[in-house]
Amino acid sequence: MAQIKLGSNDANTIGNLPAVGSPAPEFVFTTVDMKDVRLSEYRG
Repeated sequence: MAQIKLGSNDANTIGNLPAVGSPAPEFVFTTVDMKDVRLSEYRG
């Protein structure tokens, strides 16, 4: 768990954040039109 700031509020994460400078882990996010997009689609 990591403690971060969201605006002026403290928040706790589930799990640990990657180290600064390390590659981002693969993840999927959903666009406003409900399409799933993977981080790897933006490689390069």
